[in-house]
Amino acid sequence: MNTERISQHWQGIGSDKSALVNNFYRRLFERHPRFRPMFPEGIEHQMEKMLDTLALVAEHSDTPNAIHPRLRRVGEAHRRYELSEADFDDFIDVLIETIAEFNSAQWCEACGDAWRHALQQVVLPTVREGMH
Repeated sequence: MNTERISQHWQGIGSDKSALVNNFYRRLFERHPRFRPMFPEGIEHQMEKMLDTLALVAEHSDTPNAIHPRLRRVGEAHRRYELSEADFDDFIDVLIETIAEFNSAQWCEACGDAWRHALQQVVLPTVREGMH
């Protein structure tokens, strides 16, 4: 896992992190409207939680004990939605695309690979644990 690359890229986004999360949800709902009913109209609180979770993953994706409790809670909160593999894939694709856009100066194929690996190999398995 290339936590250093993820962390550096995340820090390179600077103060635009809230705009990144806002843009991510806008894109997610536009491209995959099936997700919209899963969220309240005012999703500001959800956006803050997503931002906190992304920051945690960016800084500690190689330290499972630091991130697993939060990710399990994320899974527990999403249990009722019965999300499919396609749902997870769509979520990850839109997230990585949005992250890349917000720090395009530092983006490279290795950045995308590092984010995808962290999300697929660390985040999703732990979220799934919380969903069961």
